[in-house]
Amino acid sequence: MNDLKELSVVIVTRNSQNEILKCLESLSLWDKHIKDVVLVDNASSDNTLERVREFQKVKVISENRNTGFSKAVNKGIGETSGKYILILNPDVEIINDFYQEIRNIFESNNNIGIIGPKIVYPDGTLQRSVRRFPDLISQIIMFLKLDHIYGGFTSVKRYSLFDFDYNKPQYVDQVMGACFFTRRDLWDKLSGFDERFFIWFEEVDYCFRAKSLGMLTYYAPLGPVRHILGKSFSQERLLRKQLWFLKSLIYFFWKHLLK
Repeated sequence: MNDLKELSVVIVTRNSQNEILKCLESLSLWDKHIKDVVLVDNASSDNTLERVREFQKVKVISENRNTGFSKAVNKGIGETSGKYILILNPDVEIINDFYQEIRNIFESNNNIGIIGPKIVYPDGTLQRSVRRFPDLISQIIMFLKLDHIYGGFTSVKRYSLFDFDYNKPQYVDQVMGACFFTRRDLWDKLSGFDERFFIWFEEVDYCFRAKSLGMLTYYAPLGPVRHILGKSFSQERLLRKQLWFLKSLIYFFWKHLLK
């Protein structure tokens, strides 16, 4: 029924030709719920665009340069009109129909603004997708990879929620942006992602700002969805990725915690 079509899906791609077909094909499980799908391609140099054009129901926006993840998501969502929004990575695959349960959670509590489902690796093992809001010490330790040498840092354990029960629905600080549900009205109030985050920390910032408005982020052990962690940006040079991460990290702390 047409009145059930209230979900807008936005996907940002960059050289994702090997993953995007499975992602788009998997959305057919939610055909009765999806109002529109927009894909924003950030100047792919592979065959991503050719493969995507096989899906006539997908609106494609092709950028001639890499504009960054946040800006691309904002542009894509600006072309949609669903009551609820799903921001989906191109290396994520929906493997069962759990959207109605997501909708029921939103409808049951107007203060829930963001929902993240359970996420697994392609082999079915759990992918840790829930974190506390970052603190400066844990992020420095992790950026320098000191936690690879010694795993007992209290700040890292606290941030990473090593004891989190992924089988229990609960309110959290933040959920991974790979499969990220939010309300349209909250998105509009927050003016979407902060485009000064080129990539990384944009969803953390969004959850942080939502909380400041009294809106909640909720982890729901639904799904799961499959995610090839980091595949979306694995083609980018390591130094470039590190600089993007560091810039976003510094900006997040400057914006929220250091003023």
